[in-house]
Parts: sequence; structure tokens; C-alpha cells
Amino acid sequence: MRYQVNKRLVPFFGKSSLKAIDIPMVRSWLGEMDEEGLSLTYQQLLFDRLTSILNAAVEERKLHTNACKART
Repeated sequence: MRYQVNKRLVPFFGKSSLKAIDIPMVRSWLGEMDEEGLSLTYQQLLFDRLTSILNAAVEERKLHTNACKART
């Protein structure tokens, strides 16, 4: 799990604050993974990792909402 976070999440989101991670940023990240040709299964796994991290931030009241839980 640590490898996945360090390899795929940190390079894209690492310089952003938690509050800066919004729906357009998540969509951009998903698009970048698609362009890299990552399998849909791996993309889903990484998306789940990001969702878990943002859920923890919401629970700890660092964020109000999780950008991965958008309905659109």
C-alpha cells in the first residue's frame, strides 16, 4: 500500500494541501492514469486508496467533504 501511495498519489497530490484536493483535481488525476494506460482494476485500487485517505481527513475534521464521493 505504501508503494502505491508513494508511486501514484504523492507525485500528483503531494504538493497540494488536503483542502486543495477537489473534484476537478481528482478527475485530472484519473485522466492522467488513463493516459498512462494503467488497467481499470489498478486505477480503482488507487482511487480506493485516495478515498480512504480523504475519508480519514473528513473524520479528523481536516476536510468538510471527500472529493472522491462526488456524484458526478
